[in-house]
Amino acid sequence: MNQDPFRAFNIHDSRLLWAPTVHHFYEESCYFFLLRMENPAAGDVVRTVGHLLARALISSFCIYEVFGYYDVLVRMWATSRRRNRFVQVLESNKHLIEDAREFQASSGILYLWAEGQGLPDAEVTKHASEIMALRKAIEDKEALTMESVDPLMSLGLIHKLPKREAPYIKVYIALSRTSRTAGERREAEYVREAIEGAKDLLEDVSIYSGIGFANYLIKAVVSEFSKIDGITTKLLAPLLQRFQLRPMTLIIANNDAPQSDAIDSEGESSLSLYHLELMLGTDSAGLINKLSTQEKESLASIFNEFKTLLGTPFGTVFEGLLMARLREDPYLLNEKLVIILRIESLLRRFLLDLYKNKLGDEWFIKVKQAAELSGIASDKNPAKNYTLHDFLVVTDKLVANGIMSRNDVEDVLGEGWKTKVDQVKSIRNEIAHGEGFHTEYVKEEWEKVARSVCNVGSVYNALAASYDAAPV
Repeated sequence: MNQDPFRAFNIHDSRLLWAPTVHHFYEESCYFFLLRMENPAAGDVVRTVGHLLARALISSFCIYEVFGYYDVLVRMWATSRRRNRFVQVLESNKHLIEDAREFQASSGILYLWAEGQGLPDAEVTKHASEIMALRKAIEDKEALTMESVDPLMSLGLIHKLPKREAPYIKVYIALSRTSRTAGERREAEYVREAIEGAKDLLEDVSIYSGIGFANYLIKAVVSEFSKIDGITTKLLAPLLQRFQLRPMTLIIANNDAPQSDAIDSEGESSLSLYHLELMLGTDSAGLINKLSTQEKESLASIFNEFKTLLGTPFGTVFEGLLMARLREDPYLLNEKLVIILRIESLLRRFLLDLYKNKLGDEWFIKVKQAAELSGIASDKNPAKNYTLHDFLVVTDKLVANGIMSRNDVEDVLGEGWKTKVDQVKSIRNEIAHGEGFHTEYVKEEWEKVARSVCNVGSVYNALAASYDAAPV
């Protein structure tokens, strides 16, 4: 079995689909978008639409090229938040999309080709752990076996779409009420009966009832092109006559259409990533979508823990650290880690000024005495030669001897400032030795680095307030 049997790149291949009840359990709805491209001949329209979906963090989709006025039909499962994001992406790319019409399957989905229609929505929760285990195996790119899929298939929580030969043609039929009709009570039942009675014309039928550019959307395959005409004359004529349903037939033009059925649930980490995308811009959505589940959780954890740094002098450093992870860019990461050297420089300046302010005219003598007791060379000049380590050692000695108060420092830099500074020393050394200029360093060490550097962000903000320092 494929690593991800829920994905295919040929409309004739067999693939697995989650039952609609599973999607509903994760608060996802089925949407279709008919898109008319501004210039369909300018490039690969499927690739273009795929990029737009990626920017909306949608991974459960099918992208079909169609003949006629519209160029692309998109089918996707998404939460309302991700659907809204996709609409925003479309609106911000009007240079690519001339027109877009939407359909939401809001009142019913029937897979007539499936062996069973699945458990009721209320029963799905009993099997949430099995569903999660399978989803995780797919996300971790584990090889799946039928043994891992069969239990959910037997419950009707997973369906297997059959394989068809290359000559088969996939079609969608949109049925829309005319303006003078409002729909009758038996309309949906009659539509289903009519479709089920046309098995000599249509195979692998799915019926979607909802609102938007149609009231019913019917997906099927036909074995011969001539049967498409029969759909109108034999199948649709009674529906048109009785219920005034206007048809629009969409013939799929690309056999190599990308098709996937995934669960994009909106957990706490997903909400954090959504806020992260709003901050970094919609282009970051595609980069976020490429991350593994574990990588997404790591990114979301750092963002959620340190988002209060946004809008502070350290804010641009924080944004840069996040973007470096998304781009897997060691050079951008190293550029932002220069903040460690800036903090050390400002700390030396701050502590020297603190000695002068708190110790008065005798500050030089008192500092030298504390330095001598701490084992610092006597020929070192505090104003010129002290390293940060020297300043920290002398400060601890002055506090221990009661010459200065610990509050003199903590009132400015905050409680625990010294521990925070100590945590970034090893990172400074790694960068100095060139260890950070590798993509693997970004991928493997980023969370540890980001957490340590962001922890010292409050110290930088305090120093920046004192010295009007700009971020790097």
